Amino acid sequence: MGISTHAVLQAHKELSVIFKTMYPFADRRVLEKMRTDKKKLLIELEEKLISLDGTRQINLDFMRLFFKHIEFGDDHQVSKFWPRGKENSVCIDPKRQFGHPVVNNTNIFPETLCNLYKGGESIDFIASLYELDTRLVNDAIDYCNVS
Repeated sequence: MGISTHAVLQAHKELSVIFKTMYPFADRRVLEKMRTDKKKLLIELEEKLISLDGTRQINLDFMRLFFKHIEFGDDHQVSKFWPRGKENSVCIDPKRQFGHPVVNNTNIFPETLCNLYKGGESIDFIASLYELDTRLVNDAIDYCNVS
């Protein structure tokens, strides 16, 4: 059992007011301060945990585990997400390919590179074909074989 849809919607409503944004769950200021016990959502404000469902119970931190996978823009909104961590070059960027995973700073789908590899092409050839570093090709293959 996890956080109910009602609890998420209630938290969204409260956070939208507190942070003056329609997208509080994509806002760095919110994500850095979110807490949960997997049933309730809380926010840390002014060194106090405030329940977003009115119970005021204190629970465990959960969002910090995901920060290594997220990049924020100047507007405090999530701008990129690395599903395998920033050490892997495959990212989800809403400004590229409609938010489909791509090899970072390109519009190349990881599946494109992986399918060439599965078809028998060498990593060096694929990298040369797309003018990429072999590490990026390996990252795409790794992403496709794990995802």
